[in-house]
Amino acid sequence: MRRATAVVNGSHARKRSPAAVGPERLDPRLILAAIVESSDDAIIGKTLQNVITSWNAGAERLYGYSAEQMVGRSISVLVPLDRPDEINEILAKVKTGARVEHFETKRVHKDGNVIDVSLTISPVRGADGTVVGASLVARDISDRKRADAISSELAAIVDSSDDAIIGKTLDGVITSWNRGAQHLYGYAAEEMVGQTIALLVPPARPHELEEILGSLADNKGAKHLEADRVRKDGMLIYVAVTISPIHNSNGTVVGSSSVARDITEQVSVRAALKSSGLRRVEDVIRAKDEVIALVSHELRSPLASIVGFTELLQSRVLTDTQRKSYLGVMLKEGRRLTALINSVLELQRLENGHQKLDLVPVDIKALLKRAVDSAGLDDRRALGLAVPNGLPLVMADADAILQVMANFISNARRYSPDGGSIRIGARVVGNLIQVYVRDHGLGVPVADLPKLFERFYRVDSPDRQSIRGTGLGLSINQRIVQAHGGAVEAQSEGLGKGSVFQFTLPAVPRQANPSEVLVIEGDSSFARLLEAELRAGGLTAVRAGDAETAEHLLIDGMRPRAVVLDLALPEMQGDEFLARLGARIGNRFPTIVLTVKDLEPGEIALLRRAGAAAALPKEAGATQAAVALIVEALGPRLSNI
Repeated sequence: MRRATAVVNGSHARKRSPAAVGPERLDPRLILAAIVESSDDAIIGKTLQNVITSWNAGAERLYGYSAEQMVGRSISVLVPLDRPDEINEILAKVKTGARVEHFETKRVHKDGNVIDVSLTISPVRGADGTVVGASLVARDISDRKRADAISSELAAIVDSSDDAIIGKTLDGVITSWNRGAQHLYGYAAEEMVGQTIALLVPPARPHELEEILGSLADNKGAKHLEADRVRKDGMLIYVAVTISPIHNSNGTVVGSSSVARDITEQVSVRAALKSSGLRRVEDVIRAKDEVIALVSHELRSPLASIVGFTELLQSRVLTDTQRKSYLGVMLKEGRRLTALINSVLELQRLENGHQKLDLVPVDIKALLKRAVDSAGLDDRRALGLAVPNGLPLVMADADAILQVMANFISNARRYSPDGGSIRIGARVVGNLIQVYVRDHGLGVPVADLPKLFERFYRVDSPDRQSIRGTGLGLSINQRIVQAHGGAVEAQSEGLGKGSVFQFTLPAVPRQANPSEVLVIEGDSSFARLLEAELRAGGLTAVRAGDAETAEHLLIDGMRPRAVVLDLALPEMQGDEFLARLGARIGNRFPTIVLTVKDLEPGEIALLRRAGAAAALPKEAGATQAAVALIVEALGPRLSNI
């Protein structure tokens, strides 16, 4: 314990006279010991033989070992195997009386994970001044290392961008200047960092920069403009610029980031087309430019945020809390970029007709119930389902319609910030089924309703500025529904009066289906393979993606000669359906059960009693085996057809 005390104090405590000790004074050694024990840093004492003599609570949190587990053991237990000489090299310096400060290395946690640490090692001297041990203070720098790696990677991305990406203060003083900026404007970073951005603004518009920076300082969000700028060689160029505010951890605007692209050629082409009277071609190019500008806008806003926080991580000394906060924003914006890119690609696929729909009969009530279940619970924005019994089946790709419903439900919740119930329903309209999602949220101005399904269109009103979105979800929904042969519509009586988004799907006529085999399978890929095998065996088939749809087909008059049934279905399970099937029309045809579950003998016996002719595992050759069993069972009946 004396040596541990030496570690805490840095030297042996001097004796005090009795008069100096009293209830009004605490022993400084006790105070220092309490400070060491409550420190967030790992503070460890060790001998010159690297034997641990003291181990505080911070060390237990950092490395996972308790003091009882470590005191008396060698410090080498914490050193990775690939650094065998590191301890002795440090100890050699400490023995000379030198102090090792902020040495960054790696150590091994009790659970085997390697963590990044910063070490400060100080010699501990005895009463005669000789070095008798060492004290070690360790701090976890794993988050900082990860942040540095992310910052370096993002900095490399920014620097290699073809766009001009510039950071500046609220006074317009340039703080960063990438290679794209050098290529666009002709100035090197050394020439521009520390200079004012006003050098690029034509003299004829002296107040433009002041207005832009003023709007950013007022926290009015990103600003998008097309403007002319002056290159180093005096040439005037036109650029499309997105200027975004940079916030600190308190939300205060501390600077701005701009992303600029040269559009001189596009502006020249527009002018030439306009003067030549080629209106139609001009309209096509304008539409293309609008798409490019909108995509650029949506891409640049999160990119500007990522760049801004990267600059802060690189240029400032931040607390761990600040670093985690900034990295969280960067991760969120990165995910936003990913979602936007995926949406753009999906929309392009749909517009080019590359979306292949897997259209089968679907029970709309069961499908909408799955959509509600998938949306999860929200007590403030509860979902209510109002679908009458007996609606006709629809021809639909279940996964695609679930995607449409997920977007409509998500929008209804996001645009109902004050809460309120959301009603989801369906009804017959002629030979169509109409599905609707009704909310009591922010509503839509009547003038904006015709534009809602345009790409990137978002209602511009103050009450929804903080609600993020790509502006592509409704366009994707429209194209999915149109590919089904339906239509999408939005209704609202105005701001604050809620909205209704609805779409139609073609209904399946009520008539007996002549198909010989009913395939009830939730996995569409497996079901298509099974259908192909049945066709090869001379059998026709109709597929249902869930038990509710299959039951609906039977109610509508389908009388299959055989059934192939998956046990794992979205809502009603296969074994329950099998029991209801037997109760409804009896076991008049062979039913082949397919399952990924490893069935016990007792479970197989229950299935057989319920009417299953066989239970096959879903493995290689399962489809061929199922078809062979059906062909064998229907052999005599097939010959009489």
